[in-house]
Amino acid sequence: MEDWSTPGTFGLERTCRQLRATGVDVTHVLWQQGEQETVRGVSKEDYMRGLYRLRDRLTAEGVSAPFYCALSTRVGARTCREVAAAIGEAAATSDGFRIGPDTDALGAEFRKDGTHLNAKGQDAAGELWLRT
Repeated sequence: MEDWSTPGTFGLERTCRQLRATGVDVTHVLWQQGEQETVRGVSKEDYMRGLYRLRDRLTAEGVSAPFYCALSTRVGARTCREVAAAIGEAAATSDGFRIGPDTDALGAEFRKDGTHLNAKGQDAAGELWLRT
């Protein structure tokens, strides 16, 4: 989360400007991230702060689309309840956030290394996103 919510990282601002310059309107923000927080251990409050900072970065670049957050924290058999709680609270208390799919529900047969999705998992996650 920290990498994405810090200004100047990952070219987020540049990408938003390029989209705007080509006339592309961002209609949805799909966020699927959280595995590192499972490894590091993160508090609900810290993850929420990161979500709000990231949304503020997007808003500053003219993106006001709904921000859909997947539950994506699985590392092996572990998941991060703190991230789930942060996403749930952000969606319940903010106009901009929505709850996305629960990709943590995709088990070992959908993962290539216990964490990252394999081709079957990517297809399954895509289906979950379509139903969101």
